[in-house]
Amino acid sequence: MNFPILSAITFLPLVGSIFILLIKESAEKNIKYVAVFTSFINFFLSVFLWFSFDPLTSEFQFVENHQWIKGYFNFKFGIDGISILFILLTAFITPICVLSVINSSVIRLKEFLVAILIMETLMIG
Repeated sequence: MNFPILSAITFLPLVGSIFILLIKESAEKNIKYVAVFTSFINFFLSVFLWFSFDPLTSEFQFVENHQWIKGYFNFKFGIDGISILFILLTAFITPICVLSVINSSVIRLKEFLVAILIMETLMIG
């Protein structure tokens, strides 16, 4: 598989939070939709990752090696049997957190949803 699924699962919430930051405060409904959509897409990607994972090997799987600034910054992603569980748990809890806030009266909803999505990015990464 050539699709960088680990990078997508890691950075999709960050992209969603950037979209939320670009939405005006008055469009609170759109802010909620973007947060729910982003969190559910990330959850479905992690479920796909779970079903694609081979539990019979102890090696890292879905390994991605990216060179960001040539010779200075490289990052390498890979998952094993423990990290797949943490990715799935994080991606499962985030939509629950987002949905629990949708109908409540949070004073700074936009900032709160951005913080949740950024926290998901950091926990998965």
